[in-house]
Amino acid sequence: MARYIKIKVNPPALSAAIRAKINVTSLSVIPCTAIGSIEKLYNNNHITCSMKLIAFKKLEKYLIVWIKALLLFAIFIYLLANVLSSQLISPLYFQLVKEDKKAVARFLNKIKDLAMFPSFLEMNKIIYGNSLEQEVFSEDNKRKEAIAEHESLLQKNPKSRDALCNLYLLYYEDGNETKAEEYLNRAKEVDPSLR
Repeated sequence: MARYIKIKVNPPALSAAIRAKINVTSLSVIPCTAIGSIEKLYNNNHITCSMKLIAFKKLEKYLIVWIKALLLFAIFIYLLANVLSSQLISPLYFQLVKEDKKAVARFLNKIKDLAMFPSFLEMNKIIYGNSLEQEVFSEDNKRKEAIAEHESLLQKNPKSRDALCNLYLLYYEDGNETKAEEYLNRAKEVDPSLR
């Protein structure tokens, strides 16, 4: 038959548990077969489940705090990325949204080399009228007029270095590099100091 004794809560092995504010309720009556059984009981983790419950509640509080902090950090990163990406939007977009005809003409002029250009041009001609097409191609028309003017000057004076250089630049802007090279070579023949 086992002996039972009442325990006062001041053994050296339980002093750490007392300092940690752990409720030691099941140690009020324990079997005692030898000296030091309380220390054995403590060291073998036979203290009540209330110690584990308190530790779990503290862990749960810390986890909730960390989850909230991570959630706030993620929201902050999202908002920061949103603000930074909004700064990268071209001002041309906002002018297009305002239905600015000049902005649409600039936009169409920039996408002139793309395959989708004809469909965009037709769509915007419906909105702004046929004058939009004249605005989009105005630079090309001016360049063609300048080419015709310089070529007529060149017929009058075939050795005009300035007319040859200007024709080189105009054809290069127009995308006709073979003609541009031809006029550059002719200008170099007239004036070897050109590079």
